[in-house]
Amino acid sequence: IPIDTYPNFNFVGRLLGPLLNSLKRVEATIGCHVYIRGKWSIKDIDKKLRGRPCYEHLNDAPHILIEAYLPTNVIVIRLRQAQQIIKELLKPM
Repeated sequence: IPIDTYPNFNFVGRLLGPLLNSLKRVEATIGCHVYIRGKWSIKDIDKKLRGRPCYEHLNDAPHILIEAYLPTNVIVIRLRQAQQIIKELLKPM
């Protein structure tokens, strides 16, 4: 997620969409789970979650994690589709 290039653009909001519709649409289209991870992926106002189990990603740069439990030949195709869709969502307006 190019937050360094566009520091004032809300990439997380753009990826989630209104009522999480954008993210749900991507997941329904490709049949995979899409997670927004890294710094600014959740509101950790007091920074209490950093370093705890399952929250290690908060120390990383913002990124997207895609999980799929499908046959290998199908996963490659679906990941390419996901990559194209997400690249379009990450273009600042």
